Amino acid sequence: MKLGHIIYKVNNLDEAVKEYTNKGFTVEYGKNKNSYNALIYFAEGPHLELLHNTVMPSFVKKIFSFIDKKAFVDRLNT
Repeated sequence: MKLGHIIYKVNNLDEAVKEYTNKGFTVEYGKNKNSYNALIYFAEGPHLELLHNTVMPSFVKKIFSFIDKKAFVDRLNT
């Protein structure tokens, strides 16, 4: 099994991008407008995804709960 990326939930995406940029990382927003994530790539291995606004629609939460993935939903809601 290989790890593709690591998700790091942030409260303010713009502030997180500034913080990691100031630490010397190259950070790319996931899309140009209204991005909910930003990506930090490394020469090797998994990349880091800064993720903001992980609100999951309630109907999706119910589907995941029915297929025994409630722990996954709970992690996104914290």
